[in-house]
Amino acid sequence: MNPEVQTSLHSVRLTQENVLSLVEKYDIVIDGSDNALTRYLVNDACVILQKPLVSGASVKWEGQVIVYNYLNGPCYRCLYKECPPASSMMSCSGSGVFGTAPGIVGMVCATECAKLIIGIGPCLVGKMLIMDLLNLRFKTVKVRGQQEKCMCHPFRNPEKTNCNLFDLKKFDYNSFIGTKCKYVPPDLKEEWEVEWKNLEKEISKEKDLSKLRVVDCRNKGHHGIIHVKEVSSVPVEHLSLQKIRELSFKEIREKYKNQNKVFIYCRSGRTSKEATQKMREAGVEAVNVIGGILKLMKIREFDADFIGSL
Repeated sequence: MNPEVQTSLHSVRLTQENVLSLVEKYDIVIDGSDNALTRYLVNDACVILQKPLVSGASVKWEGQVIVYNYLNGPCYRCLYKECPPASSMMSCSGSGVFGTAPGIVGMVCATECAKLIIGIGPCLVGKMLIMDLLNLRFKTVKVRGQQEKCMCHPFRNPEKTNCNLFDLKKFDYNSFIGTKCKYVPPDLKEEWEVEWKNLEKEISKEKDLSKLRVVDCRNKGHHGIIHVKEVSSVPVEHLSLQKIRELSFKEIREKYKNQNKVFIYCRSGRTSKEATQKMREAGVEAVNVIGGILKLMKIREFDADFIGSL
């Protein structure tokens, strides 16, 4: 239908060294990335090169689309001057995403891009489209405009300022994003962790299996796809990390007061470390299962009695 369309692929990771040379080849950028580092990096390149940025995001049943760095609208940093902490953000890998949500967000982004190209109709400048696909509700909300103290202001208003221009290649993104936004699991003592292959041995040491508990701390969606029903006759309980975060130390102690030991696993063995640490701080003998469900899938053949779904 469109024989004139050409597609160029860039099979490289976007970095401070190559982002400007890649972005400068195009008139408009659409960002559907899933991490803060890429979003800030793409925004900064678009600001420096004065390219409109159509941004889309989705998680669970929700999506949002906005156009940055166009006309008098804000850039990404105008709205998010500081990178929010990892604990406050949801991701598709951690919270899941309904399959059609990214597709709908992508179609809206493509539509906004086409409108910018042909110069027709109002665009999502200074406002954000928010989609609730579970309840099929769409709403547009106003966002604050371009900020004078933002790094984008000197680039967009060169005649009104003598400020030093933002230097993308010298900016320390690792310090700006890595310490605030990247999830770093806590380091646990060696005796607070166990390999899957040794878990059954640890369980066999306990004469009364009712004194043991295995906990899956993944979110409900991931637990529902694939989970362990029991380990050596010890039932597996589902208690998400978010719920564990919300419980007080007193509530955790009360919940597991009859257990001598609690073994905790997650998807890859990272978030279960946080759950293990909190339970330890609450006085519960918690143990992290190294590698999570992904490692278990590599070392054990599953059957219907071992893996189930909600």
